[in-house]
Amino acid sequence: MRNQADWSVKVYTITTRPSFEAKEVLENAVARLSEWLDKSKTSGMPTYGVAFLIVHEGRDGIWSLINWWMGGEVLQSMTFFTPFGRPNVFEKRPAEGFMSCVWEQAVISFERSQWVEFVLKKAEKPDIKSYLNVHLNAEV
Repeated sequence: MRNQADWSVKVYTITTRPSFEAKEVLENAVARLSEWLDKSKTSGMPTYGVAFLIVHEGRDGIWSLINWWMGGEVLQSMTFFTPFGRPNVFEKRPAEGFMSCVWEQAVISFERSQWVEFVLKKAEKPDIKSYLNVHLNAEV
């Protein structure tokens, strides 16, 4: 869990390798959270100040997805690509229209189910603290 300004951010890593090696990219992505989350203001929809970051060390490079909940049940997402060996480069994607890969969707699906359980089903008194305290820790 990372706290950035008024945001609480769950952080996930995914790798195709035996262990996650893109630690510098992860650190650089975390350092950009405030800048990325500032984009939440452009929608005009209310946010809860909670987000989750996925840093995925894939076959072709490292993908960083920042996701935040807004307006109750809408998930906003921004995706960035980092080529191997260039840990400070974050190219905004997609120009092609993709959303996420199947491995990232495992995390997104988990986060969705927890959001429904702790926030939407408890609309009168959302339990954001419990939502922030539950994490997926599994092979996907």
